[in-house]
Amino acid sequence: MNGRSDAAATRAADTAEVRTLEAFRSMPADQRRKMLVRCADISGSGGSDPGLAGLCSLLQATVSR
Repeated sequence: MNGRSDAAATRAADTAEVRTLEAFRSMPADQRRKMLVRCADISGSGGSDPGLAGLCSLLQATVSR
């Protein structure tokens, strides 16, 4: 990939993360808690889907800030 397409891919990923975080923050608190508990299970198991593990990392990092 060249620099221009790398930058576009990064912007697209950043935009997707922003939309994901906005959707997460708009959920009721009890649903957010349930997702985070499930993410802890997924993170502890070690054998999960890399995309799901990445999503959980993103959500967990958001609440730890």
